[in-house]
Amino acid sequence: MEHFDSIIHNIYTDINSHNQPSIIYMGVGTFAGLSYLDNNNIRRLELRDYHQFPPTLQNIYSTHKNLRLYIILIDPLQEDPLVMSTDDKLINTLFPSQKWFHNIYNETLEVYNIDRVTVYPFRYNVYTEINKERYQNSTETKSINITDYLHSLHNFSIENNVTFVYHDFTGADTFIDLEKYFNDTIQNNLDHIIYGFGNGNISGCYYDFTLRDAQLVYYMDNISKKRHMIHVFNINFNIYKFIELKKDNNYYDLTFNDYLTQMFDNFNLDDVDIISTQIENKLKIFTYDFKNFVLYVLRIIKDYNDAIISNNFTDAKDYDWFKDNYCLAKIKKELKYKILELYASNNRNIFNIVLELFASFYSIEFTIIIDNCNYKNMSPHDLMDYITSDRNKYNWVDKFDSMF
Repeated sequence: MEHFDSIIHNIYTDINSHNQPSIIYMGVGTFAGLSYLDNNNIRRLELRDYHQFPPTLQNIYSTHKNLRLYIILIDPLQEDPLVMSTDDKLINTLFPSQKWFHNIYNETLEVYNIDRVTVYPFRYNVYTEINKERYQNSTETKSINITDYLHSLHNFSIENNVTFVYHDFTGADTFIDLEKYFNDTIQNNLDHIIYGFGNGNISGCYYDFTLRDAQLVYYMDNISKKRHMIHVFNINFNIYKFIELKKDNNYYDLTFNDYLTQMFDNFNLDDVDIISTQIENKLKIFTYDFKNFVLYVLRIIKDYNDAIISNNFTDAKDYDWFKDNYCLAKIKKELKYKILELYASNNRNIFNIVLELFASFYSIEFTIIIDNCNYKNMSPHDLMDYITSDRNKYNWVDKFDSMF
């Protein structure tokens, strides 16, 4: 796609021309649909709804006077001109005595500039390998797969000490899936490759982005190198580092909370409070889904496994019932497909296999849970074994709750 190629090339060229700290922010679904006309017929957008320039990025921009910000706004309905370019309140707050410049180059590159901010509207639908089914057979011609572009942005950010932030306001909830999809290449850089404000716990557009848990907790490194970089607190990044550290016998007794306390040296007290809120939110969301969906799936599979062994399918659910059941609604797609494949194969060990799949897939969440429960030396698999060890599968939720 020539238009998107032009945007990416322009960003790379500009960043390579200087050594100032830089953030690339990609927002998907950034049409200012929540804007309104005030009494003077001027279009306004409340700060809480500022998807085009989220409050946390505004704060970072105003704090660091040498920071460069590159914003890619993706929406087939993106307004023209951009609301942020006509918002006098935003201009007076962040860019006093300055004005926006708007240019279109060779009909392939549209650019807005003001001070240290460059904005690129892209009026197309986008998708990735993890949600391409929705668009592959669509008659919508203005849709492109940006997976390779994201790969490129990751590599560029890693090689050039740039912070990359991606957020989807459409409610597609792809943040964690994308992070896991790219995990092999970005796992060691998840402190500056960020998928989703609020550690990926924020869904949709009707969210107050001025709330504390929507803020990026960060620090600017002071290491002398080509470019100082903004490092963002990412719970997944820290858990990966913690798991690696625990492989060293010298750190066997180290808890995740102890590890986090050491990390807090980089942040102030306000930041620590935000981090705690983000961790609590992540746990709250996962705990609900785990008890209401994961354990439900495991109960069905336990019945099916017992039926295979006994060759008595009276109490077991057939494949067609299972594949369409709501219990799979909150199970991530790649995991769901593996479970359904096993269910269709009549594997005599299906329950233990799926137990291990869940333990591995949700290792991040289980690591936090284990650190906050009464069984701190468990592995994720141990935890799953413990919860499902009760022969009465309807006691599993109570057994999970009793761990705390």
